[in-house]
Amino acid sequence: MKQERKYGLDIVRIIATLSVLSVHFFLKTNYYNTPLNSMPMRVQSIIRNFFMICVPLFILITGYLNNNKEYNKIFFKKLFNILIIWLFYSVIEYFTLQIINNTHTFNLKDLLFNVTSFNGCGYSWYIEMYIGLYFLSPIINNAFDVMNDKNKKSLVIISIITFVLPTVVNALFDNILHIPSWWISVYPLCYYITGKYIKYKNYNFKKKNLILLLIFTQLITFSLSFICKIEYNTLTTFISTCIIFLLLYNINIKKIWQQKVLKYFSSISLDIYLSSSLIDYIIYKIFNNQMIIHNISQSKCILFAPLVIITVFILSSIMGSIRKLLINVR
Repeated sequence: MKQERKYGLDIVRIIATLSVLSVHFFLKTNYYNTPLNSMPMRVQSIIRNFFMICVPLFILITGYLNNNKEYNKIFFKKLFNILIIWLFYSVIEYFTLQIINNTHTFNLKDLLFNVTSFNGCGYSWYIEMYIGLYFLSPIINNAFDVMNDKNKKSLVIISIITFVLPTVVNALFDNILHIPSWWISVYPLCYYITGKYIKYKNYNFKKKNLILLLIFTQLITFSLSFICKIEYNTLTTFISTCIIFLLLYNINIKKIWQQKVLKYFSSISLDIYLSSSLIDYIIYKIFNNQMIIHNISQSKCILFAPLVIITVFILSSIMGSIRKLLINVR
């Protein structure tokens, strides 16, 4: 029997996609080179830190959905389809940048190295990470499934302590206390395991309580931002990610047209993410030049963020639609 589609997960995936594009606004403008010594810049910091839920949400969804994975033909075919999409955008970006930058240094060896080193597409790091996580998923799933409730809960707690707690603790107690932080770069495991645990528990918290907790978490995040950089492996980012997921994942969508829209944009979320690398390169080159020409500072350029992000989203969606017409996988 086919399981009924949870359109709340499509909403989560679209929110994650828009969050990625929003975080990249700060990456592609002069945010990281501008002191946070004014109110507009502090506001930008709050916005940027909130949207750091982007990649963690994607990994949380993966953990939630990746049940019953086994090393079989279907398992490898699904990964192959993802790699085909990644390869499509890697090759397009490689050749397009050759033309834009008028380098024309193309040779097969250069192309092969750029693609296989995950540099063909600017945002390929996620695929590089995902391959390893995907290969490990059946092992994680099998280990998780045979655990009793107590051990499953313990696994989540240990994951939090190992992967996302050290950044905050070591920043708060600098030169006083230091807990092991070697594993913080492997934070995707924490989000994957947490996604599985949420699936197992099937939580249904009151929305009001979750919203209040999210507001409180963002206040804590703002305070922490004075002493440490807020990243994917920061505890407050982890908490915010879980709250956003729990707020949205079980939303029931009944209108057919809304279901179709959500399903479609969810289906090209990976396309939007990967194609936005090239789109970002073009759009932000124009945007930053205009900011310089009109002498608009970083503190004011945030006013143009919605327009820029929506433009990138639309153009990336068009590229995703074209890819589906040419190569209909996933």
